[in-house]
Amino acid sequence: AEEGAEGLGFYMHGMWGFFDIPEHLRGLPISTLEFLAAAWAIKTLLPIFTLAEGGAIMHLRVDALATCFSLLKRSQKSELLQKVHSELLELEEFQEGKGYLVNSHIAGLANSGADKASRPKKRDQLKIWAATLGIELTLVEAPTTWLEGVMSRLLPVHEEVCRLRRLKQEAKDRALSEVEQSRGVTVPCNRNRASETVKLSRSTPRVTADVFEESLEELRNMRARR
Repeated sequence: AEEGAEGLGFYMHGMWGFFDIPEHLRGLPISTLEFLAAAWAIKTLLPIFTLAEGGAIMHLRVDALATCFSLLKRSQKSELLQKVHSELLELEEFQEGKGYLVNSHIAGLANSGADKASRPKKRDQLKIWAATLGIELTLVEAPTTWLEGVMSRLLPVHEEVCRLRRLKQEAKDRALSEVEQSRGVTVPCNRNRASETVKLSRSTPRVTADVFEESLEELRNMRARR
């Protein structure tokens, strides 16, 4: 997945799958989409290893460090990644096969198969890439009901996180503006897309050119003494 992604994808020894994100489910952050893609790959492919005679190890390689840390440490600060992790833990496929799963980080340039699978405009390149290497591709018809359900539950959470973040930033901007006004600093205003100087009382000190030059000179002297 990538910023503004239109799809998710996975690739494993010629087996590949993709999910084109519907318009109404778009808007989740890239880190969340990367983790979702990994969780979907686990749900789809892990049973192959679990059911193999004697069991086999599935080595999941992802180019998103946040996904690696979430799977290895089983913890994340991001509320969205926490929720994806909770959804993964509830999967029957994961609970039955987690003993056969390991994961590690892979550089994005080396993750060519999954990268091309996830991007609608690059899937033809995937076929050319595989033919050049003599790899026979098999498209896995991976069910997407679970994936769509998780995404629909995550979107309201993401919208609320963004709303709270905006409110926090607006509060910080208001506080900064009040401090600037009290110090007699020019405060940008959005009215008419121009920068206007806030009207200050006579008692409010202004930073004049002379004072500014004196401050610069003092700073130069301090550096010279070091």
